[in-house]
Amino acid sequence: MDVTTGVAYTNLPIVEKGTNSFNGWYLGDTLITTNSVIPYEETITLTAHYNTSSVGKAILTSDNNIHFISTDIDLDTNLYTYAGKNISKFYNCRTDNYKNADGRTPWHEELNSIIKDAYFEKSFVNFKPLSLRFYFFNESGNHDITGIYGLENINLSQVDGLVSFMDNQHLIKKIVLPENFKQATKLTSIDGIFTGCTGLEYADISNLYTASLTGIWSVFNQCTSLKTFVGSNLDLTKCPSISGFFTDCSSLTTLDLSGWKFRDGTIKMYHMFSGCTNLESLDLSNWKMLRTIQFKGMFTDCSK
Repeated sequence: MDVTTGVAYTNLPIVEKGTNSFNGWYLGDTLITTNSVIPYEETITLTAHYNTSSVGKAILTSDNNIHFISTDIDLDTNLYTYAGKNISKFYNCRTDNYKNADGRTPWHEELNSIIKDAYFEKSFVNFKPLSLRFYFFNESGNHDITGIYGLENINLSQVDGLVSFMDNQHLIKKIVLPENFKQATKLTSIDGIFTGCTGLEYADISNLYTASLTGIWSVFNQCTSLKTFVGSNLDLTKCPSISGFFTDCSSLTTLDLSGWKFRDGTIKMYHMFSGCTNLESLDLSNWKMLRTIQFKGMFTDCSK
């Protein structure tokens, strides 16, 4: 690339290298920063350094897409570009599990106004978040992202919550959780993970580790376009309450839940299929209930 000598470096690209996290550009052993001045030399060779950092960053690029990466450097919007685009803003991914937070991630404001697509890049696998709560929570309901890509690049080994992960996102039509979701062995809550995803037509959560869940509420609540659900094998043996799982899924006509496993004690199943107005076939053939089940409103408005 052509540069002007005697001035500060600008627009250096962040370069992905497999799952290795980008650690900045170096001139010899010196890290290039916003204070680094391009020397008066005919040829300058900068070297990209990489490591296996566990620091997560979210980068908003000038095309209004957000990219999740792992990098150890302090980003600067004037120094770096990403995916050939200028960086508009960057955020540090939270390392705590923010159980008591108000549902806002650092990129919450832009998510509800300008962000188009979200990409979990390969290097993000080096970051080990404790929670993915509210990552794409569309609080305002006035702006929707069109796609979430690279779910296979999330390290779920420490994640305890997926609460409202893509709550109220209306344009996403298909979701298939990849095999790395089997790593989520510390997962305790998925409440509202897909609530209000009115455009969702196909959902496959068969790879989701559920054996550690301690309660379930409104997983597909108001997913009014959902026609196909894949997840007949869920292990719910630690859940005392499983409520509103398919509430108002009015496009569902058939469900196979035959492989679901339950705890021995009392189970509350409130409004599980309430509002599934077109549900005609429900396979619960292998359910084994050894004690009390509370079925409040379980089939309300299931007119078929």
